Amino acid sequence: LGLSRPDVDRVYPGYKNGKTSGYNYVINKNNIYQGNHRVTVEVIANDGEVQTSTTYFKMKKLNLRLQIDNPYNKQVVNKGEKMLVRGWTLSDSTVEKVEIYVNNKLIMNAQHGLDREDVAAAYPEYNYNVASKSGYSCMVDTTGLLTGKNIVAVKVYNKDSTTIMGSKEFIVGKTIIIDAGHGGSDPGASSVIDGVTYREEEVNLKVAETLKEKLENKGFMVIMTRNANNQSVSLQDRVTIANNSKADLFISIHHDSFTNSSANGVTSFYSTWKPGLDNEGVLSNTDGKYDITPCIEAVKSQVMGAEIVNAMSSVGYSNRGNKDRELYVTSRTNMPALLLECGFITNKSDISKITSNEKRNEMAEKISTIIEKNLYGN
Repeated sequence: LGLSRPDVDRVYPGYKNGKTSGYNYVINKNNIYQGNHRVTVEVIANDGEVQTSTTYFKMKKLNLRLQIDNPYNKQVVNKGEKMLVRGWTLSDSTVEKVEIYVNNKLIMNAQHGLDREDVAAAYPEYNYNVASKSGYSCMVDTTGLLTGKNIVAVKVYNKDSTTIMGSKEFIVGKTIIIDAGHGGSDPGASSVIDGVTYREEEVNLKVAETLKEKLENKGFMVIMTRNANNQSVSLQDRVTIANNSKADLFISIHHDSFTNSSANGVTSFYSTWKPGLDNEGVLSNTDGKYDITPCIEAVKSQVMGAEIVNAMSSVGYSNRGNKDRELYVTSRTNMPALLLECGFITNKSDISKITSNEKRNEMAEKISTIIEKNLYGN
């Protein structure tokens, strides 16, 4: 009250308080809902006289906005990694809190009020002080999430009681064990062709490393059972690595050899008998135990193995079949498992493809594509 209003005094001369007849009051618009509103001013004079005046206004607020920059839609993250959830939110109000949900479960509140000068520049119609501090961010632990599709949702609560929510789909990558066969005290087979010595442990690791790169490019988490030619890893240790990691696939890379150098081609081996998962319907033959009622993991192994050897003809290899054998690493692993004989190191044509960067990459790309299709259903 008592604010200077000389304009009023000029229009209405003779009033005692004409020069100081002004008043004002600031209403916090955050507490006013969108729509039509009425404001009434009541004046009580010293002699008790009361006068009122009413006016109307319409509250029109800027649209609520929410952007999730990270993760991008269908982003693949490795299980166990921290995933960045980051973005910005705009409104006429200020943010009270930002909740983060994963698969409809509230897991944390994000830090908000972070610098976003880019947002303020892109949306100048919003209050600069609000827009320039519109960012939010947090890190989400993916350890306990299932592999495959997941949903992250961001819910923003503003101080004017408005809310806005958005979501993104992300993929928790599946884990694959790549076992480069042999190594260390068990170098595997060897051959000499045109004066060049080829050792299976070395060739196995080279193919395994190429396949690892292809799978990682597709978003898989890859664990190698060995990373060096002089590294000895027992069969049991290879199985233990796979089972302890709860991997989604085990694939062992080997190469064949034979006294007759004309022998060539690719073979896939799987096990219908997986004693850690199923012991019903088990029979025996000269190749060991097999299961006439195989578990789903064994069935997936069989399907994937057949697709892989069939695809190798396009790389120039002959198909030697997809065979059920009681091999230790394919039977004792509790997930789909394959042992691939990726050609003969005793055959000149096969070894030329195996040692060719182009052909090796082509083979690894086809194997990784088949794995992706089978594990993700793409």
